[in-house]
Amino acid sequence: MNAMARRTRTALQQALLPDDSRMGTRVVRGASYQFLGIVLRTALTIGPTAFLARLLKPADFGFVAMVTVVTELAALFNNFGFSNLLIQRRRVTRLQLDTVFWASTGVGCLLALLVFGLSFLAPALFGEPRVGELLRVMCLTFVLAGMSSVSWVVLARRLQFRTDFWMQIVVVALRSTTAVLLAYAGFGVWSLVLGSLAGAVAQVVLAFVVVPYLPRWRFHREFLQSRWRTSGGYFGGGLLFYVNMNADLLLIGRWLGASALGYYQNARSLTDEIRGRIALPLQQVLFPALSLAQSDPERLKQLVLRSARLMSAVVFPIGIGVAATAKELVPVLYGPAWSDA
Repeated sequence: MNAMARRTRTALQQALLPDDSRMGTRVVRGASYQFLGIVLRTALTIGPTAFLARLLKPADFGFVAMVTVVTELAALFNNFGFSNLLIQRRRVTRLQLDTVFWASTGVGCLLALLVFGLSFLAPALFGEPRVGELLRVMCLTFVLAGMSSVSWVVLARRLQFRTDFWMQIVVVALRSTTAVLLAYAGFGVWSLVLGSLAGAVAQVVLAFVVVPYLPRWRFHREFLQSRWRTSGGYFGGGLLFYVNMNADLLLIGRWLGASALGYYQNARSLTDEIRGRIALPLQQVLFPALSLAQSDPERLKQLVLRSARLMSAVVFPIGIGVAATAKELVPVLYGPAWSDA
């Protein structure tokens, strides 16, 4: 019991004031784990999607895309950057960790209630009654996401990307396996929804098992109030990102229906999957690293330029390759029925 307590104190103390020595080596090591994760997570996502495309109808993917339009709208109000506030600061306190945990969990519960209420209006927006039924289950993911936010902060501040790598692999594998098994059993569109929910549950369980953090019953309201302007910036950026990523889904789903949206969504998700699997993991490595270097402008500038060049060198050739082979790639991955994608 004492050994566990010492381990908990040591891990959290390291997260409260992280060591920036050997940062370059630690960033490279973290990036290598993230890029290895790119390969494995992409395989664990695209492979099962290929199976699901043969087991489900295009309309099933279209229904989930309609649900996504609503859930991402609600998620905007969760984008106040609570976790990023902790990563960005040079030093944080245990009270601030507890504050962000309860704030994130509270916002997640409110968003779940909001999405539950919107579920009764969404069918009128898309003309599909099933969208409401799916939303009333998917709203639970907001509660689960809030509960694992601080655990990810602790890992990021300690640059423990190997641990995060294995956690994400387990989550993606469980989510994909659950969806495929349920689709094979005949659950239809519900296999996609329940698969996502299983992944969200696994994320929370792993977060509390791996990271030695348990929240205390306390809250520092002044900390959040003092960072309101920064949080508003995160919200504004999230709003623009939402419009950019969902306007097309809303228009296609509203005017062309679930089947057309299913074709479009799977075509878009393939490119998004490849690009996102590269960009997001690199961002997870760079954000805490850049935060540690914020007091050295020249060092910060070099890190930003190098990361931009690395992204360009990887993403552009892959995008050109997908575009050039799309006619052959889609039938191989999804089957001849998906040629319209």
